[in-house]
Formats: sequence, C-alpha cells, structure tokens
Amino acid sequence: MQSAPINVGLVEDINSDGNPDLILAGNKYGTEVETTRMDGSFGFICLGDGKGNFELLAPYESGLYIEGECKSLKWIDIQNERYLVAAVNNGPLQFFKWNKDGFK
Repeated sequence: MQSAPINVGLVEDINSDGNPDLILAGNKYGTEVETTRMDGSFGFICLGDGKGNFELLAPYESGLYIEGECKSLKWIDIQNERYLVAAVNNGPLQFFKWNKDGFK
C-alpha cells in the first residue's frame, strides 16, 4: 500500500469495541522542485486491539477515500447521523457518512 505524509489524525473508538482506533489523512503537494509531490494517501483507518496493535484497513474495507491534500478532519452530527468531514487544501469539503459497517 502506498503512503504519504500524515497531516492530521483522530483517535476514537469508531467500531465500538472499547479500544481506541486511528483515522489518519495527509498528502503533501507543496514540495521542492527536485521532489515530486507525495500523494499516495487516501486516508487510513487503523483499528486498535487495546494492546498497542493496530490493523490497517484498505480504503475498500473502510469506505474512507479522501482525495487531495487533507489538512483537517472533524466529526459532525446532522439530523442524528454522523459524518467525518475532510478539509482538503484548495478543494471542497469531503463528507463521509459513518455507520457501523464503515464510511459511505
């Protein structure tokens, strides 16, 4: 799996198993001339087991697919539904609806 710099992360028990999980996002487009942009990330979900181990989920497993250079992540609730909002540099906000099976 490709990766890129992580700009932002959230710690929360997203799968309700009592263990902290990680939501990570990033990419870096503003690099030096001799360095290509680092854009291999679409966001990551890492499920914690409570013992310091994390299982990385691929985007097709988690439903999280953030396009662009993500600078901020926030949870919001709209009419009793939970959304993760990704703020992407020079782009529109991206909304991901959360349910017990992942992001939609």
